[in-house]
Amino acid sequence: MASSWEAGVLGQVLYLEAEVAGVRGTGIDWYFDDALHGILGLRDSQLQSLYHFTSGGPVEDARLITLPAYAHLKTRSR
Repeated sequence: MASSWEAGVLGQVLYLEAEVAGVRGTGIDWYFDDALHGILGLRDSQLQSLYHFTSGGPVEDARLITLPAYAHLKTRSR
């Protein structure tokens, strides 16, 4: 059975591999295990889910804008 430490190591490898492939990745390790097990029809913890990971490319949304950090603050003159 894999430990959470091993799942973290595997997740780190997936982050690196996603970068090499030119995409981004994100690991999700906090979620509702019991709810997921119910959806999958699992009755015990033999196939316990420790870590979820997803990867892909960005989708640009023209409705959103990006501003510089702290753009809402007035600059101070010295």
